Amino acid sequence: MKDIWLEPKFALFNKFYKFLYKINISKNDFVVVQQHWWREHFRKLFGLRNNVIVAPPEINHINALSDDERNNQSQTVVFFYPAFPRVFKNFELICEAAKLLVENNVKNFEVFLTINGNENRYARYIFKKYKNIQPLRFIGWQSRETVYEYYKKAKCLLFPSKLESFGLPVIEFKKFSKPILLADLQHCREALGAYDKVKFFDPDNTVELSNLMKAIINDTIKYEQTADTKIEKPFARNWHALFNILLDEDNV
Repeated sequence: MKDIWLEPKFALFNKFYKFLYKINISKNDFVVVQQHWWREHFRKLFGLRNNVIVAPPEINHINALSDDERNNQSQTVVFFYPAFPRVFKNFELICEAAKLLVENNVKNFEVFLTINGNENRYARYIFKKYKNIQPLRFIGWQSRETVYEYYKKAKCLLFPSKLESFGLPVIEFKKFSKPILLADLQHCREALGAYDKVKFFDPDNTVELSNLMKAIINDTIKYEQTADTKIEKPFARNWHALFNILLDEDNV
């Protein structure tokens, strides 16, 4: 009911999307999705044949941190979550975790969130409720270039989102070889792939996320090792490969 009040259009879409997608979807030569789990979901939901292509987004080259940049990073532990304020982005979990840390007298950390309270009803709700939590920084929308600067500045990426077509910040931040606290959901695990500096958490468990953030702050975190998801064909790693599949007459 809270989600319906905060974002009524999304609540309605979430309720009826399968009926909307179903209209004529089987008449397409191809259906393109960004992750393997979406393909499996669409196959089961709509009875599609082997014409669903998995095509994850391409990531432009991201320069790793230089030794000087690593040495000059702030002593304050910076957490970063770049996302547009939608109810499924789960901002309140981070805010509640930060609030809990403050209540337990944990200091020397900041959490940067890319909302400022003016974007929509959900953003206003989050900002009004948590604006007085001192470590929270409501920085609003940022350009891609500025987001990369925050990637460099941050010690850890937070990603509690409950629904994504593809979690782009996850694979962008992964390029910096720094810690990621990630919702333990299928779309997050597949987007991450193979990585050795990740810890997963229940996206509804404030205490768990708070404890993991504290472990990052105290440098006592114990990471998990993940592996790439094996993706069957048709699969396209980039735009060139995708259009080769789409334009091959033998595939139609």
